[in-house]
Amino acid sequence: AGFVTISYRSAADNEVVCSPSKIFSGVFHKEEDTNGTKVLVDENAFPEDKDILIEIVSCRNLLAADKTGLSDPYVKVKVGTKDLHTTKHVLKSLNPAFSSDHNNALVLSNVRDMYLAGGLTFKVKDYDPGILGGNDELGAITVPSSTIYELNGEKEFHLSPPKGHGEDAGFITIRCRDATLGDKEDWKMRKSLIGKMVGKVDSHNNVAMPDDIMKCIDKEDKIFLLEIVSCRNLLASDKTGLSDPYVKIKYAEKTVHETKPIHRTVNPVFTKDTKNSYILDVPTMDLFQKQGLQLKVKDHDPLFSKNEGLGTVDVSADELYNFISEDSKEFKIDPPSGKSDDAGYLTLKCTILTESERDAHKRGLLNRLGIQAKSNSSSISSMPDGCDLTLLIEIVSCQNLPKADRNSSDPYVKVKMGSKDIHKTAVISKTCDPIYTIATGSLFIIHVNEKEFRENEVGLEFKVKDKDTVSKSDELGIVRVSGKALCDAAGERMPLPLDCADGSESLLNLRCRPATGYDLKFMEYAAQHKKDPNAGFLSVDKRLDILLKPKIRPSKTLLMKEKDHMEDNGIEKFRVRPNPDPARLAQTKWLSHDEIQSESLKPSAQWISIGSGDIGYVFVEVIGASGLPNLDKGLGSGKSDKTDAFCLLVCENCCAKTDIIDNCLNPRWLPWMQRAFRINLDHASSDLFLGIFDYDDGLSGDHDMIGRVPIELSGMVPNTEYLLTLPLHADSFSSERKSNGTITLRIRIEYSACRDVVLSSLKYPPPQPFINVKAKKD
Repeated sequence: AGFVTISYRSAADNEVVCSPSKIFSGVFHKEEDTNGTKVLVDENAFPEDKDILIEIVSCRNLLAADKTGLSDPYVKVKVGTKDLHTTKHVLKSLNPAFSSDHNNALVLSNVRDMYLAGGLTFKVKDYDPGILGGNDELGAITVPSSTIYELNGEKEFHLSPPKGHGEDAGFITIRCRDATLGDKEDWKMRKSLIGKMVGKVDSHNNVAMPDDIMKCIDKEDKIFLLEIVSCRNLLASDKTGLSDPYVKIKYAEKTVHETKPIHRTVNPVFTKDTKNSYILDVPTMDLFQKQGLQLKVKDHDPLFSKNEGLGTVDVSADELYNFISEDSKEFKIDPPSGKSDDAGYLTLKCTILTESERDAHKRGLLNRLGIQAKSNSSSISSMPDGCDLTLLIEIVSCQNLPKADRNSSDPYVKVKMGSKDIHKTAVISKTCDPIYTIATGSLFIIHVNEKEFRENEVGLEFKVKDKDTVSKSDELGIVRVSGKALCDAAGERMPLPLDCADGSESLLNLRCRPATGYDLKFMEYAAQHKKDPNAGFLSVDKRLDILLKPKIRPSKTLLMKEKDHMEDNGIEKFRVRPNPDPARLAQTKWLSHDEIQSESLKPSAQWISIGSGDIGYVFVEVIGASGLPNLDKGLGSGKSDKTDAFCLLVCENCCAKTDIIDNCLNPRWLPWMQRAFRINLDHASSDLFLGIFDYDDGLSGDHDMIGRVPIELSGMVPNTEYLLTLPLHADSFSSERKSNGTITLRIRIEYSACRDVVLSSLKYPPPQPFINVKAKKD
């Protein structure tokens, strides 16, 4: 096994000789023990000192710590019992690859400490936010000092599992080499802020990042719009029993904002007129380093130089960072020294802004507070003199309008502000329930002076009229909306009763909210492309036609003349409807039963994205349906006239349809057809509804529903693919429901971040969805 050569001498009275095991590992150090005894050191036991660049490259085959069968791994590097470095975590992976974005590199500047500790320890852990518990260990390995010192390249090491997890914990790959001057400068720059914040930079310029700091570093930067809403039960500083309160915001010991004072009250309510808003846009690391904000409530006294303090509120970085956007929170005010324990309460609202919203606010364009400024351009975004508020108004639909013609009307909506016409929608023909879209002029922008507009009892007048080419257009109904109602609206649907001459109970549905910078750009772009329906954003409306209306098909008569099956070498084959694969026309025009079944289970070639949420995605592929009833009996001739099936999906505020499969009771939607949808989810408790319908053209009335099935998405395991075959029922109420066949679909759900899912669940019940379609029939 080789030989070991050691040197020795007699120990002095105050020295002890290490045990052989410590000698072999090089663990002796010339330092005093607690009892004053010195440990003997052989100075030749350490190699030449140098700086080593250590990079955590990747891990593979790690243990699964989450219910999803995945982990969120990160790596902690230790020398002895001292934390040396921590990477950022990689989401949802058992085979993470670390890069500079994950803070994966460190420079080891003290080889001696590594040899004294016997090597470097690499611990792989699973990151869990505080709301879900601690960080579980996935495995660890102590790499000998000599290996780290001599390694010049990559090497993979087998991880030792934590107790109770068997023998296999996967592998970790590290890369080592001598650090260059550039490496050391880069390391020094990256750790400077972290080291100062943690306060654990040692004499060798190495820095430790404990778990709580690592979580802070991993947090993304946010832009906060802070609004001081109100105070209540403040201390009285005047002889009248009242105060003249205002609020001062301090960050990093500096005053960054002050509101205007509100006179003679102990229950002030702050508005934008009193400068109650402030944007805090700092790096998250800096926010945590400065430990949040301090709000000081003070009494304004113009006669004396010093304004009396009424109390303070300390908002920690953690409280501020975890604010739910647009939520308000009441804080207890700490009294000034020498005052009563009860100094009242302060209510703070916090909104998370995007960069565009922040820029719009700073440019003076409208944000959530309604602040506006003039624009130099002569466009929709230009702010007229005297105006300080811009509103985006949407005419959504009308319901149950009077019939101006024999069976229906041709309605449009005209909008007036005072005596001036400011907007008119397009005419929607032959309906009493029109639905307006971008292409039919549903959206328009108005610029107003907020104070004057709020006081106006008739802010806007909406007239619904019937278009008549021969005579004057008939008035179907009218409604007047106050300026205050429009200013206070926040985008929710407003059903407004129309005043109709014949007494009809008709409704006009509106939406209104302050316009953002993006809204202004969008409307300006829309105006530029209004004359070209095939260009720009109007193609979105054409896209809606594709989503909400199945493809136009040949008439029943033509379809029944086509042969729908044939024999090829004794094998029965069926015509592929509605069309074969465009890339394989000859091969997929006719397919056997087994070939159709095999093709239907292949991955979809095209996906359509729908919905407006941001917490995750639902991937749905409608594979097929079986055993459907024939709802087209008697409409055509012979046995070939059967159900024309399509599937409708509804989730939250969106819906979409598959292609139509004509004359088939067991339809299969194949990968090249319209069958695959990615739903952008907004709420964790939302449900998905699927219905199979028999398509009818305009002559036969509404599409006939065959059956429906609801799917509770919250009961599904994320990142798991399900292939489901579910029974179709015509209703949800009958105790003895009869199945109208089955539907087969492939579905999986993915969440962007677990924290967003938890926060969305707090908004219960989910907001009521409204779905716009092109026609009532859809």
